Amino acid sequence: MLRFTIRDVLWLTVVAALATCWYKDRMSMATTMAKAAAERTAEREKLSAQSKAIAVKRREVEATYKSATEAMTRASKFNEEAKRNAARTRPPTAEELERIKAESANLGAPQPKPLPPGYGETPNSH
Repeated sequence: MLRFTIRDVLWLTVVAALATCWYKDRMSMATTMAKAAAERTAEREKLSAQSKAIAVKRREVEATYKSATEAMTRASKFNEEAKRNAARTRPPTAEELERIKAESANLGAPQPKPLPPGYGETPNSH
């Protein structure tokens, strides 16, 4: 039969306690690392979703900017054309009207006759 001294039993207790503490520490570390990995994965997915949302918003902003730029270009061209047309379609001055009438008469165009006095001052009485 085997005989163990108290010193052998104490050494065995110390070794068993160390092994148990080491095992519990490793299991605790594994659990902590698994939780951290899960948190990182969740954070990565959250950031990925935010990144996609930002990319969509960026495309919307770029499209809005592009359409606004095009609209401003069209408006600028329209304003330039309106200014050119306004310069071309300004009403003639009194001297220009007289010159145009004289040229028209010289070319033989019929000239307007003045309206009789009092014409259009009283409404029709029918």
